[in-house]
Amino acid sequence: MQQKPVVQEGIYKFTEGMQGFAEHNTHLLIGLIWPWQGMVLHIPWLLVIRVKR
Repeated sequence: MQQKPVVQEGIYKFTEGMQGFAEHNTHLLIGLIWPWQGMVLHIPWLLVIRVKR
């Protein structure tokens, strides 16, 4: 029964740490994610343009 509070505390600290990480690195994550989304969105358009030509 004593293990549960420790696990909850560990999960809380982990989530708190992840939130802090996300807050500090949001601009980094967006910078990494947006180019990939842009590439993924542009590849079908490039294929369509090539097929039409």
